[in-house]
Amino acid sequence: MIFVTAKREKDVYLLKVSGHADYAPKDDIVCAGVSAIVAALFGWLKNCPNEIKKVFSMTEEDKLCDGSGEAEIYIKATEVFCPAFMTAVIGLAQIAQAFPKNVTVDLQFTQI
Repeated sequence: MIFVTAKREKDVYLLKVSGHADYAPKDDIVCAGVSAIVAALFGWLKNCPNEIKKVFSMTEEDKLCDGSGEAEIYIKATEVFCPAFMTAVIGLAQIAQAFPKNVTVDLQFTQI
């Protein structure tokens, strides 16, 4: 099971992903989908470093695809980051809706 926690409180954002989908022993499309969304969000951050005010913790890029099944973004960012973050969260929630035995998403939002 992949566990996703997505939290936003004002300009502080947290996205934590851990686990494995175990959808299929080979060619796990659920893991691939989650990984693609998270990697895209990391790519956005890499290309827009001026939008980050403070990094509390973030998985290093080379660790993102190491097979550990874990990734974390915990940052203070400008409002420009919000659409990218929400797009990733919506995509992860859609995967969880389609594959509820493999992915769960915990949404915690205040003052959006």
